[in-house]
Amino acid sequence: MAETWLHASVDIFGEMLPNPLVGEEFARFLSGVHKAIVELAGAGFPVILDHVMARREWLDELLSLFEGTPVLFVAVRAPLEVLEQREKDRGDRNAGLAREQFDVVHRHSVYDLELDTSVLSPTQCAQVIRDRVTVGPGAGFERMRAAATGPLPSPRRS
Repeated sequence: MAETWLHASVDIFGEMLPNPLVGEEFARFLSGVHKAIVELAGAGFPVILDHVMARREWLDELLSLFEGTPVLFVAVRAPLEVLEQREKDRGDRNAGLAREQFDVVHRHSVYDLELDTSVLSPTQCAQVIRDRVTVGPGAGFERMRAAATGPLPSPRRS
């Protein structure tokens, strides 16, 4: 697997902005980010999208935009106390963001693979994903699309 993969982080896109956006302006920006990532994938570039799914509508938009595109949907998790310590150590996050997002980010999703970064190193996580990618795309997005008319299955905890 020698092909080039793009790391598309919502945070990296956000660094392009001179000032933080809020409300409808942020929603339009994020929608544009989603569309840009789909275009990159459609141009033949495998994309690793680094995104916090804090809102169901963000996931819904991606489910729609990525229809017909192979997707492996990966959950990256860690216990709250680990996330809070990382937040503090990084120093570039608003205090309390990890706690605020902890019970929100995974509740909308059905994953193909789940990783606990308190147990696995970044290199180990990358290897697990790399190994899984060789199997082919996952079915998480299709399962969520199929469940769109009803409640989603509860996400599994690793």
